Amino acid sequence: MKMPIYIYFKPENKIMDIYFFFNHHYIKMGIKIPEHKRSAIIDAWLRGETRDNIALEIEVAGGTVSNVIEEWQNKIGAYDANNLRKLGLALKKGKNIFYSMC
Repeated sequence: MKMPIYIYFKPENKIMDIYFFFNHHYIKMGIKIPEHKRSAIIDAWLRGETRDNIALEIEVAGGTVSNVIEEWQNKIGAYDANNLRKLGLALKKGKNIFYSMC
């Protein structure tokens, strides 16, 4: 399925705004993701949610989810980030891991 992209040009400012239609909403490209959405993306990823489910839940593009997670991994270290996700997945699946053991 192709997503329509709309370009709005403001000649007085020589600025071009690009919008695309995603999940029944128009989303402006290139805007900064608010901190509360960044935190929600990381929380959902640590709980073991998939990229596409996170995108639908937070109402952002899938690429945005990937970029936020990658930035966070670079900030704290990919090894630690991936281990935290593995812990979250194990807790979600209930593989004999209890919070008291952490």
